[in-house]
Amino acid sequence: MNPFINAMTQDRFKEALEEAKKIDQLLASFRAGKPEAEFTNDQLEMLRSPLLGVPVSVKESVMVKGMKNTCGLWSRKDFVANQNAVIVQNAIRFGMIPICTTNIPECTLFWADCQNKVYGRSLNPYDLSRITGASSGGEASLLASAGSVIGIGTDIGGSLRNPAQYCGIYSHKPSPFLISCEGNYPAIKEHRLRLFTMGPMCRYASDLRPLFKCLLSDKDNAKQDTYYRFQPENISEIRKNILQKLDESVDLSQLKLFYFDFNESSLKGKQSIKVNEEILEAQGEVVDHFRSKFNCQVEHINLDKYLKKMLITWQCMLSGGGTADRDTNFSENELKDLIGFNNLIVEFILVPLGVSKHTKESMLAMLLDLSMPKDREKAYPLCEKFEKYAAELKSEMENLLGDTGVLLMPTLPTVAYKHSTALMKTADIRFPILFNCLQLPVSHATIRLDKKHRLPFGLSAAAKQYNDCLTIAVAEEIETAFGGWTPPSVGVELASAARINQKEGVKISKDSIGIESR
Repeated sequence: MNPFINAMTQDRFKEALEEAKKIDQLLASFRAGKPEAEFTNDQLEMLRSPLLGVPVSVKESVMVKGMKNTCGLWSRKDFVANQNAVIVQNAIRFGMIPICTTNIPECTLFWADCQNKVYGRSLNPYDLSRITGASSGGEASLLASAGSVIGIGTDIGGSLRNPAQYCGIYSHKPSPFLISCEGNYPAIKEHRLRLFTMGPMCRYASDLRPLFKCLLSDKDNAKQDTYYRFQPENISEIRKNILQKLDESVDLSQLKLFYFDFNESSLKGKQSIKVNEEILEAQGEVVDHFRSKFNCQVEHINLDKYLKKMLITWQCMLSGGGTADRDTNFSENELKDLIGFNNLIVEFILVPLGVSKHTKESMLAMLLDLSMPKDREKAYPLCEKFEKYAAELKSEMENLLGDTGVLLMPTLPTVAYKHSTALMKTADIRFPILFNCLQLPVSHATIRLDKKHRLPFGLSAAAKQYNDCLTIAVAEEIETAFGGWTPPSVGVELASAARINQKEGVKISKDSIGIESR
């Protein structure tokens, strides 16, 4: 599949096979009756893992030892990681086998189209003319096309959930500080750890829970974390409590569901919200399902005020200009330096001509960045205002949700866009970034394919901070009731044609076998 979707950036199949052989040997000795006392603690922990021997793919911006870690930046095109990120180390510790890294937009800066000048563009396996979502787009595309079983992604503004929506899989954005972010490029500034997290991506909701448990392991996360200003002092205890709850079943009859009919939104002009009608219908079906099967309480709420100023709130929180350590965090030229723009005016000329080492999506990110004041005397008061605004919304939402509440809403307002058309749809990201700014856990649950385009879509389930178990349980029930992942027909046709022509040495493409983009 990868020649058609360009989701994988580098494989380590040879190394993975050797690692699999070692696991087979470990299992063989265990099954042969080798006394438990003769195994090391690490071996026993691995033997008890529910994911022992399972292949895992990893977003390219997350370090995998011996693999390229370019983050889609031409200036880093030859950079190779010399160590594993903590999250990757945890996956290996529990017997998972990294098999490849997957594509991202340049510097992980775009939410929709997944492309860069190092690896090119990733394609949606349901329609090759459409976007994967980003920034964990290659990961979602590979999982959706059954090229990987489980995966690791990151999220600072919907990057786990946007691709899950567009590619029809499942993902979970954990509550902040649960999973160490050591080993990501670029390194995450302390204040952004409120918004940024790494997390699981899976084709099936039933895999979210065991994968999250392994990645959440307290052993490595606790000793590696070095961020204290915003992190709860009892984070280790919180992790252990969540791990315990993940082993327990959730009584869905005790849930209280909240939802908003976006047809009732009163926002106008540039702030207006238009959600695909079929997505809203599916939201209603899910609410009705929980109400009828579990007798859940259901309450309609208005989300207009949460979404109205969310983009500027997110930008201010990212900048760090409203935090106590803002003199260290705030950087006037951070994005320009990170991407590597030598002359912004020159790049504005070169990018449209196709001769730049940067993408037009990066240029859009720069334009958005320029909308923020660079003068600290102006930036600090603005950021303070929206830090306070976000804190008030967070407190209000958590009081509303309580310990048993779950908010259901569309992950994004549409199915996947055609390539290069999402540049003018930036307002869509208000949906996913809401939960980054409110610092809440949220799971994306795929429902089905839409009728018009046969493209996947789903819903987000969010809960009070550190109530991750509730959102995962809701995602599992949605999969059970509505079916979840559907094999992409384009992918099936391509794979079938590839098998038929392999012996004859025929090169195939979507054009040569007559597949039309919808």
